[in-house]
Amino acid sequence: AHLTAPDSRQTRVGCESEKDDFNRVRLTAPNS
Repeated sequence: AHLTAPDSRQTRVGCESEKDDFNRVRLTAPNS
């Protein structure tokens, strides 16, 4: 998640944000 998510979002919460971001990326990003 930290790879695609912006710095502001990554440093915002951290572990919790990463999980949420990962879920969002999974829905938006294709099956890589």
